Formats: sequence, structure tokens, C-alpha cells
Amino acid sequence: MGLCQGKKNYKAEKIIVNQNTTNENLCVLVENLINKNEIGISQLPNYQLKSQITSCINYSYIESEIKLPTGEGYLEWTYEDGTRYEGQWKNKAPNGKGKLWLASGDIFEGQFIDGQLSQGSHFQTNGSTYTGEFINGLYHGYGQLIEFNGDSYSGQFENGMKQGKGVLKRNDGTLYDGEWKQDVKSGFGLCIWDDENRYDGQWEENLMHGQGVFYWKGRKYVGEYYQGQKHGKGKYYWNTNTYYDGEWIYGVQNGQGILVINQQIQKSGVWKDGVFQNKQ
Repeated sequence: MGLCQGKKNYKAEKIIVNQNTTNENLCVLVENLINKNEIGISQLPNYQLKSQITSCINYSYIESEIKLPTGEGYLEWTYEDGTRYEGQWKNKAPNGKGKLWLASGDIFEGQFIDGQLSQGSHFQTNGSTYTGEFINGLYHGYGQLIEFNGDSYSGQFENGMKQGKGVLKRNDGTLYDGEWKQDVKSGFGLCIWDDENRYDGQWEENLMHGQGVFYWKGRKYVGEYYQGQKHGKGKYYWNTNTYYDGEWIYGVQNGQGILVINQQIQKSGVWKDGVFQNKQ
């Protein structure tokens, strides 16, 4: 039964159709739940995933007889709990342009196919807005999400999560343009902070991880990162003529390395916790 399990009955208060009405059965489900096993591990809060799922109109459960159309037309429905739909109807489901108000206060508006929104907008009660593509009631494909706190994301979604390429702009001025996996930064991406520091390289689980370049205040680091810190082999430039080239452990010079000042090697050997120990 999946996402449409359970049943709930509603009474249609108003119906407007072009023609061809008969006795049918209506079961609208708006209290659907989703679990991590169905879509993989989610980084989104559970309430946000649940808020994406549009109401499921299901006729397989028959509880009460009300007059509904079998042909095409324009319908306006109001249900006992306040859920309301206005729009085009075909093949016993919303098909075409329509607008759905859920009892929770969320609103879905756009193009429906067989009862599911495929392209349109989701207006959440907390002030967040999504406009784009949907599959099975979840953000899926290209879309733009504007959060209630001013953050915005434009890019690819999959099963309700950021997946693929996209641009995140935070309300503090930070910008990330790159790849995502299950709602976290993962892959290659460019991040620019509000102080104009920037990192261009590989990410994993929202952290700088792999090869990358970090720029700040005229300085630059080129090399390896591990879980957000300089780790492995890397080159740190104070300017083009002065730099350290060698090994790092958790953000500090450790291991073999050289210090070049004004294009002259000043120190070459072993470093420990950022301090030169001895020559090679």
C-alpha cells in the first residue's frame, strides 16, 4: 500500500462539472507518512519531507457514496477537515491545472497528473516556498526552494532532497555552487563566504575533503583536505615567493616539508605540530 496506506472519508460540499456525473467513491488521504527505508537516509527534517507529500486521492477504499464525475471538467471540492481542491478533473483524478489547500495549511498549485502535482509550487505554512518539478509528491528534478529564514537553493532534487548540481545562497552571504548528495555537499563545489574567503575543490558530508584550493586574505593553500582540515600533502602560500610545501596532519605542518622565503629555501626537514625540528 506504500505511501497511500490507510483511509479517511470526506464529504464533498461543492462540485462543478461540465457533464457526465455518476455515483463514485471518494477517499482523500492527507495524513501520509514517509520513512527513511523508502527513500534512503534523509538529511532533511522529517516534518519537511512529510510536508512535501501531496494528498493522495484513492478510490480503492469505499466508505460513502457521493456524486463525482467520470468525464472531464472543472471541480471545486471542500472537505470536512478543510482540505480543498479547485481545478481540472479527468480520469477520476485531478488532471491539468489545479490548486490544493491541505488542512495543515500547506498549498500546492500547478499541473496535476493522475492526482499528483508534477510541476508547480508548494507554499508551506512556515513561509518556505518551492517551485519546480515533483514526482510522487516530493521535490524531484529541477526546482527552487526559498526557506523562511531567507536561505535559497536552485538546482536538482531527488526524492525530496538536494541531489546533483545546485546553488545554495544563505542569508549570511555564504554561497555554495556545486554538487550535492542526499541533501549534503558532496563532490566538487565552490564555496564563497561573506568575508570573501573561498574554497574550490572536493567535498564530503558538508566538509572540505579531498583535493582543493582555499583562498583568504592574499594567502592560499593548495592540497589535500580530510574532514574539513588540511591533511596530507599541501602547499601553503603567504605570497608567491614565500610558502611551505610539505605534509600536514589535521591542519598543522607535520612530517617532511620545506619553507621557502623570497624564493630561497630556508628550512628543509621534519616538522612537528607546526614547528621545524631538524634538517633532513
